[in-house]
Amino acid sequence: MGYTLELYATRLDAVRAELADPRLTPEATGARPGVDDEVIARWPELAATVARALTGDGGDVTWPHSGYVRFVVRGLGAWYGSLWHTSSGGREFRSGLLAGSVADLFGEDTARHLVNRPLDQLAWPDVPMLGWLTNAELRPLAATARTSGPAPHTPEQDADAVWTLIDAVDRAASAGRDLVTVYT
Repeated sequence: MGYTLELYATRLDAVRAELADPRLTPEATGARPGVDDEVIARWPELAATVARALTGDGGDVTWPHSGYVRFVVRGLGAWYGSLWHTSSGGREFRSGLLAGSVADLFGEDTARHLVNRPLDQLAWPDVPMLGWLTNAELRPLAATARTSGPAPHTPEQDADAVWTLIDAVDRAASAGRDLVTVYT
């Protein structure tokens, strides 16, 4: 088993709008019977609870509500790649790749925002967690990341992941999209 940081290009305002006024069906998001049964079975309830939280006082979004949000992002976004780690490699992923190689290239705030960033008054204390960067945040990152690439001291095993992220940032910035991530 492992964990994945999924990278989606979409419009953050479209994600907010869908969460506030749900219209997507499980089928439109790629939720699969037999795999995602709990989220599919409770879809209307989960959607209504998240909508109330987003438009009300907010709060922590935990499983299975966070699973619902993941499918909303998948349904609205274009998949631009993913970064993954084994179950036992989470600490190295967060402290080595993200807080190290990714932070060296994009800055510490950006690295943190990729894994877990509140959306309005919604927070993500557990996996799956939502992260995001607006197109306005992506454009300056894309302008320099493609030419500079990973730092020279980036471990070889991290370089491919950094290039995947550079490509996603560059493509989303060029397309006028935001980058929304789901750490699951």
